[in-house]
Amino acid sequence: MSDTGDRSVKVGGNATGSMIITGDGNVATLTATQLPAAADVDINAVLAELRIALKGLGGADGAKVANALNDTETELAKPEPDKAEVADGLTRALGYVKKAGELSEQVEKITPLVTKIAGWIGSAAHYGPLLALLGLSVG
Repeated sequence: MSDTGDRSVKVGGNATGSMIITGDGNVATLTATQLPAAADVDINAVLAELRIALKGLGGADGAKVANALNDTETELAKPEPDKAEVADGLTRALGYVKKAGELSEQVEKITPLVTKIAGWIGSAAHYGPLLALLGLSVG
């Protein structure tokens, strides 16, 4: 007989970089990664590589992937790009690829690129959702 009691979770602060799972028989993987310094990242070159890696992905939302990447490039073209906007655009793009069931096939290829982008972004509040899509956290 299994326990069917309350399995709710309450976080009284920040749970970034954590996995919170309830239930029985769950299996999860969280990989800790180190981020490069923002000064060591050529963000435009990394984004160009990511665009190539994601080309043709996203299924029915393929155009949305391209639009999210375009939004990101538009933001990066500004003299002072908003790093939160960059993170949001990339999170949207990867979210569409994940929704189409194609993200797991690309994880090995795009993880180094997304890690560099997160290092450039620099704020866990902004890059956390982006890394979470790949099962990564900063450690």
